[in-house]
Amino acid sequence: MNIIEIYELENFENIFKSSTKALEKYNSEKIKLDSGIVEATNMIIYLAKNNKDYSSIFNKELNEENYLEIIEELGRYIGKRTISVLQMNRGIKKYTGLKGKKLHLMKNYWKWNNNSVYEYIKSGIFSNSPVLMITWNFKDKDIQNRWFCIIGMKKYDNGKVELIATTGKEKKILDLNSWLEGKSLYKGLIYYK
Repeated sequence: MNIIEIYELENFENIFKSSTKALEKYNSEKIKLDSGIVEATNMIIYLAKNNKDYSSIFNKELNEENYLEIIEELGRYIGKRTISVLQMNRGIKKYTGLKGKKLHLMKNYWKWNNNSVYEYIKSGIFSNSPVLMITWNFKDKDIQNRWFCIIGMKKYDNGKVELIATTGKEKKILDLNSWLEGKSLYKGLIYYK
């Protein structure tokens, strides 16, 4: 099995390290954060730090204190438990609009199949945007009932596609085909330009 395509966002590592340190503080205080707020925060910070058009959204130094501040602020608009792409989008648009630059949602008007989902995620990565992914009630306990921030992908010559994703605390490799073919109550993808 050989890799035939590989895409990964550059400069995501600092954001990931900041989120990990900040989440350790939250966990030590026994505060449980919704994975949607964490991954949306990572996405927003990434866009602000890597696209000058969005710098007004987060123009502070990236450190633990400022990371926790954006989580608190964003949480007011997204809600305590983010259960859908619609809810996530509404909260992100409100938050970024108040920060002076409303993000433009890249809609997915396609049928759910391996190729169209692959192309949507690839389009996000090509646009230098993390892609948020949600899954509810999935058989794989590692990815059920949570959000992920997709920061890269690999395609193999046998058709297998691996997603490189973060959970706020760790990086994971997810099998796109298994995710698509597995039954779940709800799945979704979202990214912004």
